[in-house]
Amino acid sequence: MKNDSMEQKPLFQQDKVQMIWQKGADAELIALLNATTYGQEGKIQYVHTQVESKIAQIAEPYFIKVLHGQRLIGVMGIMARHGTSPNSSIKRLGYIRYFSLPLRFAQNGNSIKEKPTKIKASHAVKQFVHNLFHDPQLLSGLLGCAPEELALYAYVEADNSRSVHMNQLFGMLQVATFNSFLFSRLSPSSSSVVSHYPPEQLEEVAPFFTTQLQKHQFFFADNLAHGHCFVVKEQGQIVAGLMAYPTRWRIKNIPGFSGKVYQHVFPHLPYLNRIINPANHRFLSFEGLACLPGREIHFPSLMETALHHLGYYAGQFGIDHNDALFPYFFHNKDLGLLAKVKKSIPVGIYVKTFSEESSEAIRHSKLPYYLSGFDMT
Repeated sequence: MKNDSMEQKPLFQQDKVQMIWQKGADAELIALLNATTYGQEGKIQYVHTQVESKIAQIAEPYFIKVLHGQRLIGVMGIMARHGTSPNSSIKRLGYIRYFSLPLRFAQNGNSIKEKPTKIKASHAVKQFVHNLFHDPQLLSGLLGCAPEELALYAYVEADNSRSVHMNQLFGMLQVATFNSFLFSRLSPSSSSVVSHYPPEQLEEVAPFFTTQLQKHQFFFADNLAHGHCFVVKEQGQIVAGLMAYPTRWRIKNIPGFSGKVYQHVFPHLPYLNRIINPANHRFLSFEGLACLPGREIHFPSLMETALHHLGYYAGQFGIDHNDALFPYFFHNKDLGLLAKVKKSIPVGIYVKTFSEESSEAIRHSKLPYYLSGFDMT
């Protein structure tokens, strides 16, 4: 994409550092995100490999770009959408993703080796970011809504101290927890009771998902337009279903001795390398898991059939601890080899609202959050 095709608005400038609000992703931004490593030193680190195609499927991708002179040095994405939050006035959601800032802008203090002008500029950037996330009018104005209608949210693993610190800087609070589960089959087969609806046929099944999921916190229907859907029907009516999105990461580092085995041994073993290949980690992101009461038993067949039809061997999905489906998956022994060797990971859901009424509604809600596999990957 060309820079001149982007909608841009200056936000901040001091010395050579400037921040710009932009709708859409230009080539320079895509290049930075393609080169960004996620995860912390000493933990699993990985790179997204489908950034451009992912952003192209998002209706309202906004970015705060940090430039030094004319060079792009950092970015934070806010994926805007219209969604629901029962019992509150929230109608506009902003999911924070594609976060990549220079370390001096994302930590407390500065290096004594840095020039005073750089220290001054980094302090100014931190202060502006703080104001951006604490002034009710700034972000809501940029996203075209009233402050009480806006909620920002992010998913952060508890041991990711840098991201936890950034969420504190933004004034975001942890309101819920979910677990990230893995699913795998070395030789997936297709179930005769499962039907596949490709993206161009999703209108036929979308009402089922909307009806079943609309009472979740932060449900939005955007992804029903471009995923693959798999459902089980009884007497012509859908009783269970899910969405699936092909995903690929490149895992750069897995710590410890087991990490060396994962990275340098397993990828060379027949069959096992179908589900463990860090250099080309292909998997399906599942979301929108929905079913009628008692029909959760269909999910392993739904997932395995999705793997079979789309040519994959592994999948990943998240379930809120308050979701009725959580006990089923937490105690399930039929999720495959990956789930046996790597336990499900707890992840915090952080939310920032801009009115006392919305904050109170979110804090006291026990409704499960809608978790998008597309967003998480």
